[in-house]
Amino acid sequence: MRNSGDNGIELETRNLLTREYSTSPENNTGEQDGGEKKVSKIRALFNEYGRIAILGYMVIGTIDLALSIAFVYFSGEGFIGKAVEFLSNYFPSLSPKIPEEGAEIPSSGSSFFSPEMTVVLVVGYAIHKLLLPLRLAIIAAISPAMSRKAYKMGWTWLYNKKP
Repeated sequence: MRNSGDNGIELETRNLLTREYSTSPENNTGEQDGGEKKVSKIRALFNEYGRIAILGYMVIGTIDLALSIAFVYFSGEGFIGKAVEFLSNYFPSLSPKIPEEGAEIPSSGSSFFSPEMTVVLVVGYAIHKLLLPLRLAIIAAISPAMSRKAYKMGWTWLYNKKP
């Protein structure tokens, strides 16, 4: 809408209640030209191989998590000590508590929820999450062979269709 000002210059005013789009909002839904929604590759993999891919992903993920935590645990006290020191700057609850005068000193045995074990679990889980693309690539590579094997063995509940 254009209004003319006092000196004859036209001023453009916008309606503040409407929103202007560079493209129409109907085209921003992630749909392709044919009206179909784009399907991610991992979803297509799970749709094609069904329970085989999901079961394989869970098995590979469990093995990966266990190996990641074991890697951090056996990396040595030097690494774990540095990690505890670094993370205790951001999470003060990880720093060791100094006992007050007259308080009992806890036994030196390590508990499962000690700061060192917490750091081992957190860093191991972080490594596990960073390896997600590798896990997906492994599942994409072994799903067809697993599907054929399940079909030959007669495990019909594991696959969606005949491979």
